[in-house]
Amino acid sequence: MPKIVRKLRRYGLGCILAPTYWLAAHRFPVPGLALHRQLSALSLRAIIWGHGRMLRESINALLYPIHLTRYFEFDFAMQSLIANPPQRLLDVSSPRMLLLLVLAKCASLKATLLNPDSNDLDVTKQWIQLLDLTERVETQACTIEDMSFCDGDFDMVTSLSVIEHIPNESPALRRIWKSLRTGGRLVVTLPCAARASDEYIDQNHYNILKPSEGNFVFLEHIYDQVQIEQKFFADFGRPVRMSIYGEKRSGLLRQSLMQRWSGADYDQWQEPYMMGKSYATYQTINDLPGEGVVGLEFLKK
Repeated sequence: MPKIVRKLRRYGLGCILAPTYWLAAHRFPVPGLALHRQLSALSLRAIIWGHGRMLRESINALLYPIHLTRYFEFDFAMQSLIANPPQRLLDVSSPRMLLLLVLAKCASLKATLLNPDSNDLDVTKQWIQLLDLTERVETQACTIEDMSFCDGDFDMVTSLSVIEHIPNESPALRRIWKSLRTGGRLVVTLPCAARASDEYIDQNHYNILKPSEGNFVFLEHIYDQVQIEQKFFADFGRPVRMSIYGEKRSGLLRQSLMQRWSGADYDQWQEPYMMGKSYATYQTINDLPGEGVVGLEFLKK
């Protein structure tokens, strides 16, 4: 089958199956399903307003606005943003769609979006222009260590599944904490497991880190309870909110991630249903049978 025909066929299937699996997921307590609907509506607005600009990107976001454990992560962050709406927000390289939704909902919010991946940031800028958010958003193509700001500039910092991709995360965490005013909040999500590990891959997805010997690139830390207490609790205190979400059978998340990264056909439409059927919330990180994600909210006193 020619490539273009196969691609059009999958778009057609996605138009039918994406809403079907989203509806079916409601039989489970899946976090973020309401956000899925809101993000799809935002993407539809971009398609209508865009007059053909970013059409492929907008259609993908319409059908698949959230991926895998982002359902939990987006929901966790949104709870913090609703309960304690910030006036000045710093986001450190989180997936763009949640922040675009927050900006579209909160007319008084001003945000600085940080992303050292300039190509990805260019796409974010196009979304910002498309949704007419330019006046309230500043973007910087640099790491948190290189960003210029005064201590206490922000009343909330969000960073979803980002910190783990920094080989030595301590300087970045100190810089983030300094950027918060007293009374400000830090919301992060991190991969976790009962046993810590570091992951390396043979693809340089972000083109930020240099390959090591053997042409492998550092991908991420997967934190255990002890590491989280040492790297986060020791400097920031106990979190005011903590929640854990993960796979019911070890290996499911890594398998899905590798399929997505491989470039092969991957049935994205099943993900919301998969989150309900094959994932669950856990009381502690040590209870996880495999990989999970922990959401942490810290208050700067």
